[in-house]
Amino acid sequence: MPYAIGAYLIWGVLPIYLGLLHRIPSSQIVMHRMVWSAVFMIVVIAITNGRRSFADLRKASSQAATMLLTTFLIGSNWYVYVYAVGHGHVLETSLGYFICPLLIVLLGRVVLKERWDRLQKISVALASCGVMVFFLRANAFPVYALYLAFTFGLYALIRKKLSIPPVIASCWEMLVMSVVAGLALLNASYQGEIMQPSDTERWLLLGSGVVTALPLWWFNEGAKRLPLKTVGILQYLAPCLQFLCAVLFFKESFGMTEAIGFGFIWLAIAVYILRLLGRVRS
Repeated sequence: MPYAIGAYLIWGVLPIYLGLLHRIPSSQIVMHRMVWSAVFMIVVIAITNGRRSFADLRKASSQAATMLLTTFLIGSNWYVYVYAVGHGHVLETSLGYFICPLLIVLLGRVVLKERWDRLQKISVALASCGVMVFFLRANAFPVYALYLAFTFGLYALIRKKLSIPPVIASCWEMLVMSVVAGLALLNASYQGEIMQPSDTERWLLLGSGVVTALPLWWFNEGAKRLPLKTVGILQYLAPCLQFLCAVLFFKESFGMTEAIGFGFIWLAIAVYILRLLGRVRS
């Protein structure tokens, strides 16, 4: 559980970090995140696994089709998120993050046959009510939100069933994405479409690899150890923290719809935490 909670905490405050790079085009930020996350993961597996890590990466290629699918899912998820935000669909992307945990919980129930007890059913029902409040507020059919939710939900399911160690699989994905992103950066630079960052922004772009790869790696470590129903409910920690960032740091409005929607979701998390505490005491 510490792995999953750590991942959600980082994702929850990530808007503050990315806000420091507001001058840099979003597509350029994503490409840097892909490249430097690969560098970070190579360092991680070299330290943790030594020479064996590169042999493990070759073994991971034996499941290349599945790995390419997970790479496409997470890579396209990042791209659609950046595209949607850049075209004024911020509310819709936030809706996707509220739908995603519920979808992960449902996938655990339908595909992995995970059973729910009474408190878990109450928690899922409350979270569903909260998501429905945000869904009904959307002005048009939420294409971006559904894509973000389904791609990450399927990614979580496939990665949980994958036999490759999470750190190796994450590194494999980052390496593939870094090749595509590196070529895109070179082409953009050749076309003169790259905005030159300041010294501070250069360091922030380098650090974006850590804040991208570390939570994704921890998420997969947590998902490997926990039932998807637990992973899904705990995932609401991230959008709740993002909400606090939006209100406290970015001064976004908070109306009745947000109060009702978040109220249901926070109550769902509280019920689930009470259930976990009850299991620990027993």
